[in-house]
Amino acid sequence: MGGRKNPGPPPPLRQGGETLCWHCRNAVPNPETGAGCSWSRKEHAPVPGWTAERRDVQIQKDSRRRVNGDLESYRVLACPEFEEG
Repeated sequence: MGGRKNPGPPPPLRQGGETLCWHCRNAVPNPETGAGCSWSRKEHAPVPGWTAERRDVQIQKDSRRRVNGDLESYRVLACPEFEEG
């Protein structure tokens, strides 16, 4: 979405919790550059066509957060909206 597409394969991921999103220019929406993806721009719903493992994260309430419990999260292995960056 929003710009050039990377025709090459995504970078290889290390074992463990690393997600493809950490290498993607669309991970953080930016209206000036057009960066952003279905996940980062909207309600954090899985992107159609993803290959991902659900990995919920435990969140503890503190003075900055109002959430307590599990937060839905994913380790993305492949994504049709991936762009290197």
